[in-house]
Amino acid sequence: MGRFIYRMCLVIVVAIAVAGGVYYYTTFYQKEDGPHKGTFVYTDESAKNTAREISLQAGQAVKEASVQAQKAVKEVSAQAGQLADQVFGRS
Repeated sequence: MGRFIYRMCLVIVVAIAVAGGVYYYTTFYQKEDGPHKGTFVYTDESAKNTAREISLQAGQAVKEASVQAQKAVKEVSAQAGQLADQVFGRS
């Protein structure tokens, strides 16, 4: 008789677990809206425009920085040439 009660309790636990899984699936999991065939990713136009503006600003900043760097390199190379002339006694 002890095994019979143990087996019945085990069957009841399994039945409750299955019923709980079905309840969870029908009430929570199934309501989550997942991707469907033929749907596309939603893109926010304002975010796209903002990203485009930021990238344009970054490009302009890089362009300005490269121009300034070129000017600085020219000045430093001219100064280095003058120092070399002074050190080696060139006119």
